[in-house]
Amino acid sequence: PAAPDGDRVYVNSPWAGTASVIDTTTGTVVDTIYLPTSPDFQGYSLAQELIVSPDGTRLYASGEDGTVSVVDTATNDVITSQPLGYFTDLAVSEDGSRLYGTSGAGISMTSSEPAASVTVIDTESMTAISTLRVGPVWDHTRSSSEFTDVTSSVAINADGTRAYVTYHVSTVERASGGYSNGWFITDETGQTWRVTGGYEVVTVIDVDPSSTTYGTQLATVRLPAGAQDVAVS
Repeated sequence: PAAPDGDRVYVNSPWAGTASVIDTTTGTVVDTIYLPTSPDFQGYSLAQELIVSPDGTRLYASGEDGTVSVVDTATNDVITSQPLGYFTDLAVSEDGSRLYGTSGAGISMTSSEPAASVTVIDTESMTAISTLRVGPVWDHTRSSSEFTDVTSSVAINADGTRAYVTYHVSTVERASGGYSNGWFITDETGQTWRVTGGYEVVTVIDVDPSSTTYGTQLATVRLPAGAQDVAVS
């Protein structure tokens, strides 16, 4: 991402766990930010997503280890790093008070747990203040069902009242045998399900804290050609 005034560009290096700072005037790397990693992390790819706050004073970086780091862009020092979860995309509200992260992929084996969601983070305390469930939830009591297994991207409108989120839904049915191929999932009860298809959606979520419908999906658009990244004009 670029700083709002356009004089700096930040690029992550996943295998090194760093973010390079590029001066857009000279086209040169002027600094390298080393992002903290959880000591228990066993993976290889470290830095995942970067986003700059609207006022340009903070850089937020999510890691595959489940940490989110905050960088002071004036000094390029890491202010804090918190274990808030693995996010595939980040967005910041226009006033800079809220950070939003999509949970990416994950299949919940129970009907009560959201596998894919959007986490709302208070940027002052860097704590998660709510988790917004996105799309349908797997109903294990039915012979066929559907559930959201991936939240891909998130964008926030200018007044901070709406979040636009893309996600993928898988459709499944109870497997009774006789299949020679296909994708099968076994839930926590031992029941096997066959994946029959899927589709992708962009949804509008009310994220206005003062609204009585906070956290609810106000509208959805099913996109036959797929949905990945999202942006708001």
